[in-house]
Amino acid sequence: MRELTKDKTPCLSMEFHSEEAAYQFYNEYGRIMGFGIRRDYHSKSRKDGAMINRKFVCCKEGEKEKDKWYMIVNHPKHETRTKCNVFMYVSLDRDLSKWIVKNFDDDHNHHLHLPQCTHLIPSQRKLCQAQALNVDIANDTGIFLKASRDLISALAGGKENLGFTAEDQKRYLRGKRQQNLQYGEAGSLLRYFQQQAAENPYFYYAIQLDVNEMITNIFWTDHKMITDYELFGDAVSFDTTFRTNKEYRPLVLFTGFNHFRKTMIFGASLLYDETTASFEWLFETFLHAMSGKKSTSFFTDQDQAITKAISKVMPKVFHGLCTFHPMQNALKHLGYLYKSGSKFGSDFKTCILDTRMNTSSLMLGIL
Repeated sequence: MRELTKDKTPCLSMEFHSEEAAYQFYNEYGRIMGFGIRRDYHSKSRKDGAMINRKFVCCKEGEKEKDKWYMIVNHPKHETRTKCNVFMYVSLDRDLSKWIVKNFDDDHNHHLHLPQCTHLIPSQRKLCQAQALNVDIANDTGIFLKASRDLISALAGGKENLGFTAEDQKRYLRGKRQQNLQYGEAGSLLRYFQQQAAENPYFYYAIQLDVNEMITNIFWTDHKMITDYELFGDAVSFDTTFRTNKEYRPLVLFTGFNHFRKTMIFGASLLYDETTASFEWLFETFLHAMSGKKSTSFFTDQDQAITKAISKVMPKVFHGLCTFHPMQNALKHLGYLYKSGSKFGSDFKTCILDTRMNTSSLMLGIL
């Protein structure tokens, strides 16, 4: 430890070329010693408003303010701060254009982290440029998050040398997808919709924005889909299981059958999430596009958010469960009954598909 901290220990009058350089130096010192840091207060010049002082503190400094609801929380979060007074204070010397260490305290009142755990400290968790490139390549080639993380961990010599967690990896990809959608794909999609609307006045599309005016949910349909729904929209299947796009955003389809049992698509949507609020917006938008006509039967999977949205937007429509989902759940939870020679699979399928059995409607209907 002495050798590691020989050139990494802060001392008075130490100079840095920027406030960020001082932060990175102190953060590296914290990694070696086993504690996290964060930026505390700063002061600015009255003349030009430039920052002239900055204080860096231990991540366990102070204490968190109690939420007004803390008295009724069943399982409150464990307090992690210990009012630790460790800090490094730097000040800008305008003549030298340097940041100088003016004060420093290294007397912790808590145990420090072990070296193999320091990569989990918030201030130490970050994706370097090379790691971000590896994450991007793995994502573009379709490698799952866990597999790509294991690969990058092996390249780094172990998870303790990785520098980020699985949640950081997800957050990085999520942020990149949102940025790409905002500046690239969203613009291309909107231009396509505008072109279709200009060529066909019956083309319909709707976009939902969040409080920051960012695109969240998108729905579209065309003249043929609307006509098909008018003729064959008595029974509609609503499927949210398509996630083949690289953003893993659900591609939702409203489908049905014509008199030749050919699949008909009545509308499509890209959802940001699968919450009740998103489904309510989608169902209301779908009905608006279809001039308010509601189907007689609406078949979905057994998602609770969808069920709540249907009960609010289409309360009188029969809500049924697609046969695919109970069969998949039976294989998942009752797989031991599908043994060689067992008639359970055929009996279960007959129970669901045989329209002459009254139990069929009981198993399919969920309200």
